[in-house]
Amino acid sequence: MSINSMTAIVFFSSMSIAFATGEASSTGDMLIENIRIIDGKGNAPVEAQDVLVAKGKIARVADHGEFETAAEVKRVDGEGLTLMPGLIDAHSHIFFSRDADWRRGLKELLYSGITSVNTVGGVLEFEMEAKEILANSDEPFPTVSFSGYLQNGISEEGKLPDEVDSTGMILSLKSNQDVVSALDRHQAAGIKMVKAYMQLPLRRLEFFVDEAHKRGMRVVIDSSRAIGTVAINRTGVDGYAHQPWHFPASREEIQDAKQRGIWFLSTLNVFEFMASTERYPLADEVEYLITEPLVSPFYEEEDIRSASSGLHMFIDGVKNTFVQQYGERYNEDADKWFEIGSENTRRLFAAGILVGMGTDTTGHWALRPPGWLLHYEMELWTEADIAPIKAIQAATYNNARILEIDDKTGSISEGLEADLLIVAGDPAANIRDTRNIRYVFLDGKLVDRPSLVSSKSN
Repeated sequence: MSINSMTAIVFFSSMSIAFATGEASSTGDMLIENIRIIDGKGNAPVEAQDVLVAKGKIARVADHGEFETAAEVKRVDGEGLTLMPGLIDAHSHIFFSRDADWRRGLKELLYSGITSVNTVGGVLEFEMEAKEILANSDEPFPTVSFSGYLQNGISEEGKLPDEVDSTGMILSLKSNQDVVSALDRHQAAGIKMVKAYMQLPLRRLEFFVDEAHKRGMRVVIDSSRAIGTVAINRTGVDGYAHQPWHFPASREEIQDAKQRGIWFLSTLNVFEFMASTERYPLADEVEYLITEPLVSPFYEEEDIRSASSGLHMFIDGVKNTFVQQYGERYNEDADKWFEIGSENTRRLFAAGILVGMGTDTTGHWALRPPGWLLHYEMELWTEADIAPIKAIQAATYNNARILEIDDKTGSISEGLEADLLIVAGDPAANIRDTRNIRYVFLDGKLVDRPSLVSSKSN
């Protein structure tokens, strides 16, 4: 989006950001003045900072008034505002089905300050079609990384997962030759990280990991009850798509994961949604979601109310599907999942293990609005007694490290791409302030957030 040569002043509530007179270049050069910075690396906020953005990158960060710039550079008054890195959703399923409205889902993410998103399970061919469209689009979208299919084994009942999968994103691997063929397909598509799923037998998983690593691909796994166990760690997996939630992780398991450099993605919102339905905002706080500024632009009130009224029925249906796929054991002690997952997240993070976060979202859906959901995941971290600044670290710098894009984005550091989020308030004091979005910048360019909102639908 270009900015007019006239002085542009945009008011949001009682806050304003003023751009000085001058024609904006295509690189979006600007000086953000006198703003609070949360750098994404877990450090305390720094007040009264100036940030120069030039040619789409963070060119310089210094104390307010320390350096001068050309008069024509646009200036942003940052008083009372906080500058953060653009958020990263490291676990999504935006391309889970050919029926998915991925454009709308990605626009919801960008509207909510999420400038990068990683898929960990989708229809590979659909993802590749979308990748080409995104590469040639003039519309602003978050940067997307792809993982292809969920690659699975055979259930205890002998059924192939793709026999009960209606989305088409599960690929059943019945032999080592299937593993080789599947990984060759993903390598040819340029996939850098592949996802293994719950029912791959241990020895086939070892073969899968070894073959993936030979091809320069990392492996993330959702092994359900076995997440974080030493047996799975020893297969050489690089990381887990969730934190352990079925059982409290033992000290041995945590130390083993740390020594091996294994990372975890937190998805507390999923466990709350699936196991502690009465906690989930759609169950008892419908009015809150209806007025939530990251939700209301995309969903009609009646859609949210309808989703809320059918919540329990939907969850029961999902659980029944999982039982068909993975057996009765899947839902044992489900009411404890959220509490166990929260405690494990706190302990993994405290142990110095690299922990990021994601939403597990399937895109535009009133039941689980994708943009809002990552902000909500950060809030759930604070409920687990993790400091807000550390929750932000997980959603920015840690996710960037996990996705190996920290040399491009994920922190307020000189030389990185200017994927930026400006909010009112201080999220380090109140994590909900991350939702008070004033501006989003992608590659140093101001995102026209209102243009991202299309017709509302569930």
